[in-house]
Amino acid sequence: MNLFKINKQKLIESYLLSKEYIQASESKHWKKLNEPKRDSFFKSVDENVSILQSFRSNKILSKGLDDAVEKKFIPEVFFKIAEQYNAYEILNYLQEKNIGESDHGINIFNRFIDYHELFLVDYAFKLDKYFFRNFHHPILCEIGGGYGALCRMLSSKHSCKYILIDLPEANLISAYYLDQHFKNTNKRILLFSDLNKPTLKSEDIAAYDFIIIPPNIKFAEDLEIDLFINTRSMMEMECKTISNYFDLIHGNISKSGYFLNVNRYIKKTVGEEIMISRYPYDENWNVQISEKAFMQDHIHLLLTKRDFSESKNIIPELNKLEIEAKKYFESNISVNIRSIFNKIKSLLPSSLKAKIKSLLFSSKPE
Repeated sequence: MNLFKINKQKLIESYLLSKEYIQASESKHWKKLNEPKRDSFFKSVDENVSILQSFRSNKILSKGLDDAVEKKFIPEVFFKIAEQYNAYEILNYLQEKNIGESDHGINIFNRFIDYHELFLVDYAFKLDKYFFRNFHHPILCEIGGGYGALCRMLSSKHSCKYILIDLPEANLISAYYLDQHFKNTNKRILLFSDLNKPTLKSEDIAAYDFIIIPPNIKFAEDLEIDLFINTRSMMEMECKTISNYFDLIHGNISKSGYFLNVNRYIKKTVGEEIMISRYPYDENWNVQISEKAFMQDHIHLLLTKRDFSESKNIIPELNKLEIEAKKYFESNISVNIRSIFNKIKSLLPSSLKAKIKSLLFSSKPE
């Protein structure tokens, strides 16, 4: 059986070539997550690329990209989201195939359901209502698209071009994931080995549906993006990286384009305080939605529209989020206690750590 529709060698070449372009885009947070994966898999990716078939199994390769947790949590989330949206339409967003062979999902009505993707369904419904009704065949760009789940959802329902920007390891996984979902369609994937240059132009993407590129690729002025998306990954970037992405957003968003930003009020895993209220928005945005994320009170969902009129209101909204963020500041004492606990935990055998975690703690992601 042929595992890939896309060229396997190009997939590997794209990964190797992408590593030359990431420069300082990988934060302390992602170095910690990616280095073990590189040692166990990515250093010899040409020899064991078939392991991608089970990249979600036990979340070894998808760690950090995949918030699927124990099956027992799924019904609560499904019924909670079904209170807001039509259950049949929710199922239409979910997978027909368990690509990546996740062992954290359940099969209902011929759909594979897992905890991680149910949260993305909420984002998809909001974009249906606020964004897609206003655009015909738009160009989307997701910064930190993970293994491609939200991309799959939106591209399955809407005619659009979708650019994914992420670190090389995530791009390798998302290319496989999208290839498998759309292998029986006429959708085409542009891998970085097809582009192999530091600037992306409109003409480069004309014949493609998915464009998968590493960070630090510049966008030509003629490439206008109708919707930028970042869900829960800017909070894991350093301030200078976030600033670079906002330069990209401000420079290439279309005249009435949108930006969906879903991130924590505050997170410190990169060695800095990363706060959504301090992201470097310019003043030319009008807030469409500003609310706590679905079932995640420590995360905020902010959907904004580009706006040069007098009604723009992003700065007052960011000031409100700054006040809300203060509820989530940790004292130095709690930070030190957690640091000591983590050092003790690192000395324990993996089997014992897993047993303690299952007995004492919820396995829901942060």
